Amino acid sequence: MKVKSFLYLFFLLILFLLPGNVSAVEVNSCTNITSTGYYELNTSINFGGTIDVDCFVISSDDVILDGKGYTINGSGDAGESYGIVLNNTDNVTIQNVIFRNMRLGIGPDYEGYPSNRGMNNTKYLNNVFYGIVDYSMEGFLILARNASFESINGSIINNTMRDSQSGIWTSNVKNILIENNTITNITLGGATVALNLVGAIMADIENYTVRYNNISDSHIGILSSDMNG
Repeated sequence: MKVKSFLYLFFLLILFLLPGNVSAVEVNSCTNITSTGYYELNTSINFGGTIDVDCFVISSDDVILDGKGYTINGSGDAGESYGIVLNNTDNVTIQNVIFRNMRLGIGPDYEGYPSNRGMNNTKYLNNVFYGIVDYSMEGFLILARNASFESINGSIINNTMRDSQSGIWTSNVKNILIENNTITNITLGGATVALNLVGAIMADIENYTVRYNNISDSHIGILSSDMNG
């Protein structure tokens, strides 16, 4: 009987922990996320028009942001703007978000957070990045801006990236999985000549798995250096 009671309680615990049973914080505008929790978009969001503005800044650990298939729309003219910035985070998952018309999709900021030590246990799942040729730089980044640190445990799975200078950029990462992504039309165009650039950039990586990705219309599929494992 004790065994049956234990199994029953364990089953109830699992049900309670399932995502569908987690109370979600609904989000309908750009915001800073500073508390642990499960967040989900309930509408598409427009932002931009100002230099160096980011839509979401996540500065808390243990966050899930679920786009539910909604879109974060940039203005196409806003400096180094991100859809989502992760600032010294641990255990953050970004999933089911569509990004359009912005310079960068998800990652650590170039200038706004120079002390960014890394992005640990980061997952990008089932997101879509539609960039702008000649303007957008990267879709999804996992890296440590400060070279004295490294990001640990990153996953970029089942995402789509197109129309930017590179689709994925990872650097100073230990344990990275890049799987089942589609990257296309990675280009820096001109008036008459288009230079196709890099589908995925990987540098200073220890322990990596890259498999089942589809990279097309890119000058280089994957550019790697200082790889180990």
